[in-house]
Amino acid sequence: MTSVHNIGAVAKALILKAHQTGKAISNDDLAQLVVSIFKSKGVEVKTGASSIAWYKNDMRKKGMLPKGAMVGGAKKIEFNVDEFDFNTKPSEQSTKPSEQSTESKEQSTEHEEEEQQS
Repeated sequence: MTSVHNIGAVAKALILKAHQTGKAISNDDLAQLVVSIFKSKGVEVKTGASSIAWYKNDMRKKGMLPKGAMVGGAKKIEFNVDEFDFNTKPSEQSTKPSEQSTESKEQSTEHEEEEQQS
């Protein structure tokens, strides 16, 4: 017996299977897996990590996954909003928060000195 599934049904089945087996699989990897499954059937589809995250959230709301269940590895970073310089373009931000913080303080000090001299 053959059953027909849409992208959401396939994604949710994979999410549930990953949760049941305890496999940590990222949203990106799940999205790529969904695309490859459809591609193997001769159907081109597009889905991404954000769609997988939405499916997981929907499944939690419907009680299909426990609240707070992490299926896969969420990407986490250390971040201190006080070290971000909103006066600098993101492409010019330092990759090291402590350096960026020091540089922006030096720049603002130089700018203040220039204004005082004018």
